[in-house]
This record gives sequence, structure tokens and C-alpha cells, in this order.
Amino acid sequence: MRVRLIFGCMIAMLMSFSLLAQKDMNKADKLLSLKAFDLAIKNYEGIIAMNPDNAKAYAQLGEAYRMTNQPLEALKAYEKAFQLSDELDASYQLNYAHTLKKVGLYAQASSWYASYSAVDPAQADYFINSTEYAKELLTKEEKYDILSFDANSEESDFAVSFFKDKIVFASFREDLKRDTDKKNDSHINQRGNQLYIAPKGEYVSADDVQFLRPDFKETHNIAPVSYSRDGRMVAFMRNNFSSSSTHIFRDEPDMSIYFAFTNESGDFGDAKPFPYNQVGYSYAFPSLGFNGSAIYFASNRPGGYGGFDIYVSYFRDAHWSTPENLGPAINSPGNEITPYFDGEQLYFSSDYKNGLGGYDVFSSTVSEGQWSLAENMGKGINSPSDDYYFIVDHESGAYYFSSNRLGGRGKEDIYVAYELSETPDEELIVEVPPAVNLEDLAAETKAAQEASAPIVELESEGDAQVVAVSAKETVMYEEEAMFDFAGATFSEVLFDNENIPAANSEVYFIQLASLAQSQGLLGYYDAVGSYGNLYRFFKPNAVKIRLGYYNTRGEAEAILPKVKQAGFADAFVTADIMTVSSFELVKATNNNSFKPTSYINSYNVESQYKVKLASYQDPLKFNVEGIKDVGRLEQWTKGRWTIFVLGGFSTLEEAKQARIKAMNRGWSEAELVIDESGILRRVTSN
Repeated sequence: MRVRLIFGCMIAMLMSFSLLAQKDMNKADKLLSLKAFDLAIKNYEGIIAMNPDNAKAYAQLGEAYRMTNQPLEALKAYEKAFQLSDELDASYQLNYAHTLKKVGLYAQASSWYASYSAVDPAQADYFINSTEYAKELLTKEEKYDILSFDANSEESDFAVSFFKDKIVFASFREDLKRDTDKKNDSHINQRGNQLYIAPKGEYVSADDVQFLRPDFKETHNIAPVSYSRDGRMVAFMRNNFSSSSTHIFRDEPDMSIYFAFTNESGDFGDAKPFPYNQVGYSYAFPSLGFNGSAIYFASNRPGGYGGFDIYVSYFRDAHWSTPENLGPAINSPGNEITPYFDGEQLYFSSDYKNGLGGYDVFSSTVSEGQWSLAENMGKGINSPSDDYYFIVDHESGAYYFSSNRLGGRGKEDIYVAYELSETPDEELIVEVPPAVNLEDLAAETKAAQEASAPIVELESEGDAQVVAVSAKETVMYEEEAMFDFAGATFSEVLFDNENIPAANSEVYFIQLASLAQSQGLLGYYDAVGSYGNLYRFFKPNAVKIRLGYYNTRGEAEAILPKVKQAGFADAFVTADIMTVSSFELVKATNNNSFKPTSYINSYNVESQYKVKLASYQDPLKFNVEGIKDVGRLEQWTKGRWTIFVLGGFSTLEEAKQARIKAMNRGWSEAELVIDESGILRRVTSN
């Protein structure tokens, strides 16, 4: 009897554990359906910790990571799920294949698409062919120069539109605060995006960004917006976007379009709904055409070709016409979203048409009511990740679009693209100023700028030539008046043509801290000093303490666990552009094999003579492209000043010739300096 009782208790306990596990799984699944993805991930991870063999939990974890634009984490979860079970729903196979394609693993994606052929052979063949198309597309020549928008944040920035000479965009950024902001502790009803306005232009910093709407108006969950050409009218969408999740789900039920008139600042007043908004379906991503007399939009309303299709409606006789589906040349069994019509071409994004992966941008033209077969915009504009919200600035020739591609600064970033010129080099006409030599330049300077400009001349002392600087020298270059760069220390190589990040290219750091009211007690970070250089990045509202740099995300992620074990549990990998803002190297690694330090050491075997170009408090003002071919471009720092220097010369004569080239290109105050074991000095006579 006693044995039977014990056995019964064990059965009851097992049943209790099973019921509890199923309850936890149901809770996690419910959170996933509510799009509380971060909480769902934590719950699935908790289930896996209790039962490491739960294949369904791994598969659902993969789904949650996929929906939060974390494809690498999703792949790990999917892979583990399929290792544990070969009886999972076929939808996981398809989503695993899509995720492999989204990170550019086309061969593996093709293999999993082939496995899916047992469920749907036609669709499997279509996706297998799409991977072949993607590989072929990657072999094409580069068509665009792609730049990251300087004002991107570490959150999601997306959906550019134009208002007069300004750009308006949406963001989840946290570097600007409203007086009405309150802490939001909800993990389900998270605070939505806001609208921001900034100047148009090639260089737009975070300091240039302002809220579009005042505190007393509706400020969150509005985007994208589309202005009429004259700026008098705006169409906008009320959304339910989350900073950490994808923007579109096939069965999205509650996004809608509204119209309003604008004021002088681009803000808008009372809104009127698009008359075809429909409960249970979404009307989304409006784009006004023909100065507001037409609207292109995406909707999952019944009667389409797939999930979201693109439609057009015309404003006639004071009414919007019944929406017209743009047809199979544009729409597909997948999702077509974010249309933009510039009067001649329609641009939109699709997750089904042949592309590199995720959403790709396509273009089409219309003739006599018929749309041409949509064409992929090519690599650069498109990536294996999601690329959408494409729009054209015809004044500058710039293309703006948004992407969550790997290597970005935030969860989603805005990018600016320019078409590369196809003009042969021999046909280019370049005005080159006449060559000068230092003696002629000194004579001209004495005659024409006696009162204000520095006088530079070459003198000879024995076998060595040095630069003598006149006592009249009072300015150096633009904003660096009264600044003495003597004693500046080496910071980084910005351009060296081999194994060094080029200016404006992204490299990776491990962020250790973000300090709002301090520049950091640097001794606190000694525990990680062997893993990289220590930098202070001066951001608008904080000082970021970072370790780096690393040429690839993989290098940084390999170091990250060691950093966390050293006591920095909240450290994370982030990408940044070397010339985005002022920063300083505050502590070099004590690991001599680390590249930046070895570069510093290698300089000392070359000529110590270099050419100082200019000093700035805002390094964005420095034009890298105009000088990077003359020598190795180095960045030096002294306090908050950034000094740009040309190096890499074997002899003093090479340095002098580089100085002449720099002067010919507009760096009229370029001068010879000496690098004394990593300390910068002006070359003067004894």
C-alpha cells in the first residue's frame, strides 16, 4: 500500500509539473500574440532553463527574435529547435529559411526551402529561385554611394518625408525629452514613436533635430507622414509600432490614415479620417501624389493579391474615389508596403518579389493606366535585411530610405544614397589650381597678408631643414583661433587604404557606460584594459565610455562575454562612425597585439615629420574625401579638440611635398609638425 501511495504521489507531482509547464507556455504564447515580444522572450528563456529539451519553446523563441529584428539570435533558437525535434510545424521551417536569407546565408536558406517543398512545392521552388536571384544581384556593380544619416539614434529612426527645406522623420530616440514625459513601466503598451524635424543637408547632427509637434498635441504613434508638394496638406498614419519589433504583420488590424492642413512649421491641426478606413483591417503608409490630389497607400483589405497590397485613390469632386488595386505588376502573394510616387515613378517595398532578403525596394512606371513590371533597385539601396520608406529629394538627387540592416547604429536607421556617376574618368573636367612651392607661397603671403596671416618659410640649419613660424602667426584654421595644439596625443587612423576603417565607415565598440553628468573615473575600467582602447565619445546629452575599436561585429561579440565577466554586466556592442562626433582616446590598451596600439608603435620607425591640416571642436566639419589620397589620415586629440594630420611619409621631403598638395587643395594653413613618440609638436627653429 505504501509503495502504491508513493507511486501515486510521484504521478501527481509529474502531472502538476506538466500542467505548470503548459501554463507557462500558454502565458509566453499569449505575450507573443500581444506583441509583447521582450516579455515573451524572457518567458520562453525561463521555460527553456527549466526544460532544455523543449523544442517548441525554442521555435517560439526564434519567432519572437525574428519579429524583433534580431535575426542572429533567431537563427540560434531555430537551429536548436530543429536539433531537438523533426516534428515541428512546417511554418517554422519556412521562417527559418527566410531568416537565413535575411542574413545573406543563401545556400543554407535554399536547403531549407527545399525541405519545405514537401508542404508547398510551388512556393518552395519560388523561394529557391529567389536565393539564386539574390546571389546574382550581389555580383552586380555598385550603383550607389550609401551614407548613414548623421542624426540616427541608438533606437529606431525611419520614414523620412519632406516639408519645404526640411526633413520630417519618425523616431523612438530618447535623447530629446518633453516636459510632459513620464516614466512608462508597461512592457505591453510601450510608448510609441514621435515626429521630428531637421534641416535638409549632407551634415545633420543630433543637435539639429527638434520635435515637430508641441507637448499639448497628440505626439506618439504617428508615422509615416506625407506632405503635398506645396506643403499645405499632410496625410499621416496612426500606428501601433514598437521600437523593438518589425513594422508590419500580415494580419495587422488597426492602422489607419488621416488628412490635415499644415501650419508654417509643418505641424498640423484637426485631422479627418480617410473615408475608407475599415475596422479589422489596416490602411497604412500614405503617400500623397499630384500635389495632394491622389493618395497611394498599402492595405490588407479584402480582395487583394496577398497580405498588404498597394492601392491608389483620387480626390475628385470633393470626395476620395474608391481605392484601386495597382495590380499584379506591383502586388504579390506577399506584402507590398511604403509606396512613394514622385509623379513619374512609383517606389515601394516588397517581402515576396525577388530580392536580397527581407523587404527590398522596387520601382515601376505607369503608361496609359498600366504599371510596368516592378524592378529591384539593386544592392546598396537593398540589403538582406528590411529596406523600406524610400523617397527621392529631386533638388539634391539624394535617395532617403530606412533599413534594419546589420551594422547600423540603431535598431533601424535612416540612410542617404546617391547614384554613382557613370561618366568615364577621362571625360571628367577638373579645375586644378596652379602648383606652388613654399618659397613663392611665403613671398606672396608676406606681400598680401602681412597684417593677419601666418608667414611660413623654409630655413636651413646644418643638414636639417625646419619650418620657422613668424611671430605674427595668430590664427591656425577656422575655429581654432588661440588654440595651441602642441602636446596633442595620437587617437586614431582614419584612412590608410589597408586594414584601417575608412572615414565615414562604421566600426564596432563595446559600450561600458553612458554618463549624464560625468566624464568617468577611468581607473574604474582597468579590468578590461587588455581588450581594447578606452574612448570617451561626447554625445549631445551624455558621455559614452567605450572599448574598441573592432573591425567586425563578430570581433566585438567575441570580447563581450569577457567584458561582462569582468563586472560590466550591462555592456553591449554598438556601431559608430569614426567621424560622427568628437571623441578622445583616453587610455591605450596594455595588450601590444591590439591593432591600434601596434599602429602607434609602427609610426615611430617612419619619418616623424607629418602635416597638420586643421583642428576642430566639431570634427564633422572636416572633409575627408578632399585629402585622404595624399597620405595616411590620422586623428589626434587635445582635450575637446580634434586635430587632423597627414602621416605615413618616409622622409622630410615627402612630408613637404604633401604639404604643398594640401595647400593646393585649400588647406592654406597646413604646416609641418613632428611626432615625438605619440606627442604632436610644432616644428620650430632653435
